[in-house]
Amino acid sequence: MLFLWSNASTFINKSPPRIPQVKIPEKPVLQIASAITIEINRAFVILREIASGKDLKQFLFIYAEMIGNVMIDARSIGKYYHFVQLMGRAASHITLECALQTQPNITIIGEEVAAKKQTLKNVTDYIVNIILKCADLGYCIRYRNFGVLL
Repeated sequence: MLFLWSNASTFINKSPPRIPQVKIPEKPVLQIASAITIEINRAFVILREIASGKDLKQFLFIYAEMIGNVMIDARSIGKYYHFVQLMGRAASHITLECALQTQPNITIIGEEVAAKKQTLKNVTDYIVNIILKCADLGYCIRYRNFGVLL
């Protein structure tokens, strides 16, 4: 507002209001900056523990939250299937836990695929058959064929 007043003052023949000079002592500013730095460093420690897998519950919660966001996007767009690949030291456990939390349309466990010696064609046929079955059962309304695969 002040910016507009200053620029328009020549047109309206009024001088801009005087802004009082504010002086903040250095000590409180440094204390606030120090407190913020400490809190940011605490947050980084927590994030590092989560990212390294030390806090598995929080790690899985964040994964599930991200998958939930993808599911909301898929539902709002309404015409695409989104593929989410989960990574980790124990990918099948992470995938299974996230699937239980978010209930995606299809979940494929890598270890199961390897144990059954399935080919890419087998996995692709499996995905296509589920999508077609969904459409046949009427779950997919016209132009609303969407979902999430883990």
